Amino acid sequence: MMNWIKKSLNYISLLLLALAIIFLIIWPQYQTTALILGLVGIILIIAYLVLNLTELKEGLKRKSFLYSSNMFLIVILVLAILVLLNFFLARHHYRADFTSAKIHSLSEQSISVAKNLKQELQVKCFFREGNVSRQAMENILKIYAYHSTKIKYEFIDPDKNPGLVKKYDITQDGTTVFECGDKENRITSTSEEDITNAIIKVTREKKKALYFLEGHGENSIEDTGDSGYSTAKSELEKIGYEVKKLPLALSDSFPADCSLLFIPGPRKQLLPNELQTIKN
Repeated sequence: MMNWIKKSLNYISLLLLALAIIFLIIWPQYQTTALILGLVGIILIIAYLVLNLTELKEGLKRKSFLYSSNMFLIVILVLAILVLLNFFLARHHYRADFTSAKIHSLSEQSISVAKNLKQELQVKCFFREGNVSRQAMENILKIYAYHSTKIKYEFIDPDKNPGLVKKYDITQDGTTVFECGDKENRITSTSEEDITNAIIKVTREKKKALYFLEGHGENSIEDTGDSGYSTAKSELEKIGYEVKKLPLALSDSFPADCSLLFIPGPRKQLLPNELQTIKN
């Protein structure tokens, strides 16, 4: 039995590698399964070579061995391993950023947004030749696309594509249009923050509403002073949230679209019915 297994490892490994390639071609969503099959196949072919090393050495001395089925299988196995390695290295290669300012990296939030995309995102960049910001936009979009295969971008020269300029109503050089489904957002900067916010706005399935409680001396979201929350409101709106005020004393229920309620330092005691509404 052990001798049969020893002699059959090459066939078993070939089968596993073939299955791994089939999974990658037909069911690319199961890359983990393909990786496991491929790794087991590689381990088995190494085991086959080690266990049959003496016979293989002897066989190589014979000219007939070069034309045998064993030699054919070994060549096929090596080719299969190379195909698998090429596939995974192409999709999972390591990207290092050795610059002190991390100019070739994204923030954790931006990486998370890119990696969690469920639909294809089309990015159309309208930049004239010679626009000094074009290279900066291309560099940063390459990093986003590195983290997600769902991000597709193209650069369009407005002078050479008047039809697209008219279609997208482009009035400013350096405009970038983000499209996902029937949603669209456009920016005129190349900053990571603006790009990530644009992606969030067009890919978020439903706009979330955040409410700030008022009526008890809380700091206001309209207050631009040091104690106000106007800056917080502005930043939340940038990433696609609706920010509203909630005078809870005038209602015994929460708005249906309320995703989160902020209670920013009330100076007066909340009424019992308000506390009950919040608890419920």
